[in-house]
Amino acid sequence: MSWQSYLQEFDDSILDILLRDKTTGKPLVFPPDQTSGRPSPFLGLEDLYGVQSQKDMPDEAEEVQTLCSWNRKLNQLDEVWFQRSGVFNTPTAEGWIPAADPVYFEDPFHWKKYVNQQIYVPDLDWGAALTFAGTSENLPLNERMGQLDRELRLVNENVRSQQEWQKRTSTMLARMLGCAKDPIRLFRARLCVLETCREAFQARFGHLPSARDEKALAHIVARNLFQSEDELNTVPFQEMEETLQLSLFEESLPGQQQMMEMAKAAMSDSSPMVQMPVRVHRPISQRTCTLAELRKSMERKPQNWRILSLETPQTEDPAENSR
Repeated sequence: MSWQSYLQEFDDSILDILLRDKTTGKPLVFPPDQTSGRPSPFLGLEDLYGVQSQKDMPDEAEEVQTLCSWNRKLNQLDEVWFQRSGVFNTPTAEGWIPAADPVYFEDPFHWKKYVNQQIYVPDLDWGAALTFAGTSENLPLNERMGQLDRELRLVNENVRSQQEWQKRTSTMLARMLGCAKDPIRLFRARLCVLETCREAFQARFGHLPSARDEKALAHIVARNLFQSEDELNTVPFQEMEETLQLSLFEESLPGQQQMMEMAKAAMSDSSPMVQMPVRVHRPISQRTCTLAELRKSMERKPQNWRILSLETPQTEDPAENSR
């Protein structure tokens, strides 16, 4: 089953949320085309099919290799966190065998510490770090081993009511951040994350979440999985001048006056136009900040973050978990 089959599962209002950039309020954008030199907006679902064949999307062999790599990476992090191996699965030569029994915690409330970890994925790619949904393998929910898949398993094993499930999952998603520059891959990641939440709720309670709850989760996913020039902390292909025009009649955001002054200064001389800084949700303080500010906090307290990257090793201090 292709990830594109998920398009039929959601209402158009949900898909509209997932197709928009929360920093600018505009649709996701493609790189400037060769004729006009200007970025083209992500106008609608037809773009997913018209551009799909031209994009460098993973094939089946690459998907399998990527899933196995992420499973090994997350298993290594979890062995440090839990101080034991085989918590969620046992790796095999062909893949992995999911753990059948509920995850054991010496303190029954420590599952909340695991699902409340602050997660950052510097390169979302197509979202495999968070969920193994939407691949050609069509893995069932209990065999998916992304970070979100693992956390949702704990939520399903421990919550008793639908209200508690929504609260825990909303908090969990608010603590997951990830960026991608390519709009197709970003939308795929957003769609698969929301579909995984949908399937987890149905597996736990026997029916789909309400449209209201689903839309609330979609807004969090769209805010925290964002389109970014990774090295610049800015919205790709989005000039400040265009963004400021959207904000003339909106409530002033923190730092907006400074951005306007920067834009005026850029327009007063021949210097290049300043790009719009990406704004993200800061999980702890529950406020909006720039991506650059959030990365500074990661550098100051790296132990508070689980940074998911296949290229960068990360060591977690088991003493921090107090298990």
